[in-house]
Amino acid sequence: MYSSMFIYFFSLISVITYAQSRRNVTRFATWNIGLEEQQAFERTSSIIQAIRESNVDILCLQEVWGGPQ
Repeated sequence: MYSSMFIYFFSLISVITYAQSRRNVTRFATWNIGLEEQQAFERTSSIIQAIRESNVDILCLQEVWGGPQ
C-alpha cells in the first residue's frame, strides 16, 4: 500500500517538475577555481569577471581560499 502511494506521489512530482522546467530554466554550474593563496591576488579580478559574464543562476565554487582581507 505505502509503496504504491510512494510511486504514485513520486511520479506526480516528476511530471509537475518536468512541466515546470519546460517553461522556466534554471542554470547551474560548478567551478573548481583552484585558487591558491600565492596566486589569489593576481587571479581574483579575472575570476570575478568570469563569474559576472557567466549566465548561470546558481554557481558553486570549489577550492576558494580567503585572504587576510
